[in-house]
Amino acid sequence: MSTTTITVVFLLLLSTSAAFRLSNVFGSNMVFQRNKNISIWGWTTTIEDEIIVKMQDLFAKANVNKTTGFFNVNLPPQKASLIGRNITFTSSNTKQTITLANILFGEVILFSGQSNMEFVLPAAINATSEIATADDYPYLRFFSGTQQNVDTLISSKINKFNVTHNELKYIHLNWSISSSSVVGGCQDISGACDTCCGNPMPAMDPKGSYVSAIAFLTARKLFHLLNQTVPVGSVIQAYGGTSIQYWMSSDALS
Repeated sequence: MSTTTITVVFLLLLSTSAAFRLSNVFGSNMVFQRNKNISIWGWTTTIEDEIIVKMQDLFAKANVNKTTGFFNVNLPPQKASLIGRNITFTSSNTKQTITLANILFGEVILFSGQSNMEFVLPAAINATSEIATADDYPYLRFFSGTQQNVDTLISSKINKFNVTHNELKYIHLNWSISSSSVVGGCQDISGACDTCCGNPMPAMDPKGSYVSAIAFLTARKLFHLLNQTVPVGSVIQAYGGTSIQYWMSSDALS
């Protein structure tokens, strides 16, 4: 890959604290969609000259809104690869560095809907045998967002579904590599417990998994259909009991 430099206007912040962070929708082990522009964002409260972004021999500079501290960087499209890469973000003033490690580029699927989508792998009839296969698929990655009715988005406009939200209030499963422990959930609790490893248990789940059965089985099948050369990332955002209209576009409804 040839060295590419993206020049973006950078604005100073009128703040003195030393911190910057990425949105919580990003994490190590995640999968970005292949052959599409890569957008990564976050916030800073420092007076920055610039934030340098590096991925192998690719360099970029992030632009920052001096009022909100919001910054965003766009990286060029990448081909599918099974080789993990690191993306580092470095503050020029504080020298603080954030690293997204073991990043893959492949296919990313959003699994949204009601309880039949939320239905987790440990609740399936053939759960034991399916969970056991998860260790053989390290190129499948899973992310599970908010699910229960206590969840809210960080915004005063939570009922505005056409408003962009830059992050979730919390997440149930950050980007994780497929394994029997990830898709199988916690095994050290009784069926009477309503929490697992300190987190609320998702619906229909006796073992604390946050991996949808449909997400795992679909991702695994797609990986094979793509000749096991393209990683697959699954973003699970399902909520049992919700009205199906909320998961449909206005065009689909009309």
